[in-house]
Amino acid sequence: MRPTPEKHDVLVVGGGISGLTAAIDLAGRGVDVQVVEARSRLGGRIATDDVAGLPVETGGEFLDAVDGPFARLLAELDVELEPALHEKQPERGAVVIGGRHVRPPARALELVGALDAEIERVSSSLNPERPWDAERADVLDATSLAGWVEQQGGDADALALVEAMYAVGGSTVPTAQMSLLAMAAKQARRGPPASRLSRRIAGGAAAFAIAAGDRLEQRVLLGAPVLGLEHGRDGVTLELRDGRRLAARVAIVAVPLGPARALAISPLPQQERLAALAALRTGHVVKAHVAFATPWWRESETAFLPAITDSSCGAVYEGPIGHPGAALTCFVGALPAMRLLRLPAAGRVAAVLEALEVAAGGAFPEPPLGMRIDCWNEQPETAGSYLVLRTGELTTHRDALRTPTGRVVHAGAEVSTAPSFIAGAAEAGARAAVLARELL
Repeated sequence: MRPTPEKHDVLVVGGGISGLTAAIDLAGRGVDVQVVEARSRLGGRIATDDVAGLPVETGGEFLDAVDGPFARLLAELDVELEPALHEKQPERGAVVIGGRHVRPPARALELVGALDAEIERVSSSLNPERPWDAERADVLDATSLAGWVEQQGGDADALALVEAMYAVGGSTVPTAQMSLLAMAAKQARRGPPASRLSRRIAGGAAAFAIAAGDRLEQRVLLGAPVLGLEHGRDGVTLELRDGRRLAARVAIVAVPLGPARALAISPLPQQERLAALAALRTGHVVKAHVAFATPWWRESETAFLPAITDSSCGAVYEGPIGHPGAALTCFVGALPAMRLLRLPAAGRVAAVLEALEVAAGGAFPEPPLGMRIDCWNEQPETAGSYLVLRTGELTTHRDALRTPTGRVVHAGAEVSTAPSFIAGAAEAGARAAVLARELL
């Protein structure tokens, strides 16, 4: 005999930023909400750990300095922000292409600036809620970032620089695939360029997850993977891997693209959502952290750090500030990440350290205290980096991912207008809470 389901008003599948944003909103309005999370912790794609006693961010870490649902939620939870960069660390550092330090040609730098300006120009002219309605949307969506640079006469130097800056160090998908319209749509939700990715959560991103868990108290169920979800006119029922069943009037599904694709929903969602789930993909990303006793690169006149590279150390920057010692973080996306993922664990360590020494301009002046590598693509709860729309996908699939399935509301960063940003996840969670209340 199947157990009688435990009943609630709203079930939130996924304890990441999006799910927690929705749950806190609903709980604050007196709604009986239960968060169901597969991991043994909250936070989803944000997590703070340590290497040799130094804090490092193994997931998302940077925030724009703008008002929005996440900024307001952090203030409500008394979670503070801090500057993202140390005062002696420039925003952009050395450039390493093809294993050697280069001074990008003036024409390449000019085209990078022109691409930035074109993305800003398009973003200022579209409605971020409906970017597919923009003028010449089909043309802009069919144009890749690399394709646009080539149209302007960009040579191999310009394409390599754009690839390192946009793909390897950030968007985790090759620029030859990235939609210009989709990139502009994400930028339309953000503040002025100077404010972007300029803040971190003080004490580590996990401070948010801890504060959110404290606010929700007993409304969180950890280590509870969901096998399937049934929905009907009167409500929804979740089946957990351990055999338990939970019921509610509404469910919010706030999980990344891969787990969303694997979740069995009955009856099936609309064909448009199924098509989008089948077609859309996340990128590839690896994050590595190397801890040192001293931040030797701050004072050195010969250390070329931070750095932007097309190698196995990707974009190199200093980890969380204000701690004894320091850690260098390597964010590696796109093709270099794919190459790392094909290596065994020891090979990944060697490849990252070798590339990091090249970026630094020579052997480290002191031995590392420790190192760790995290591969989001290998984590079943994440199964990739984040959604980066390829050419043609925005105008094809539009808002299919965010359309509710009966009494099932879809959240997660992927359904937002900024699918690769922390603020986008919170935006989707706030929107999901509104839709859930309307269905109660």
